Amino acid sequence: MPAVYKALHFDVSLTMVAKHAAEFKSLQDRFRQAWRVTALGDFNDFKVEFDALMQRMDDARAASLTPPESFFKKAQQKQKAGDYDFAVDMAKSGTTTTR
Repeated sequence: MPAVYKALHFDVSLTMVAKHAAEFKSLQDRFRQAWRVTALGDFNDFKVEFDALMQRMDDARAASLTPPESFFKKAQQKQKAGDYDFAVDMAKSGTTTTR
């Protein structure tokens, strides 16, 4: 198993995936806070915060991590089963979405 693990570069990939997963989760929370709090105040303050968050999002996306096909298919199954329901983000507007 260690040879397969090393050959597939999982030792590097898993570290990068974990780092970026944490960043995406943090960004989800920060965007929610910007939407629910900062957006209610001065537009220019919101714009500055939003632009900074989008820069962080662009940086996180730049890694372009592609999971192995088997992991991608498992994630698709979880998504279809409703594991990633972000209804909490839409409760304020009265609509829901799963993505």
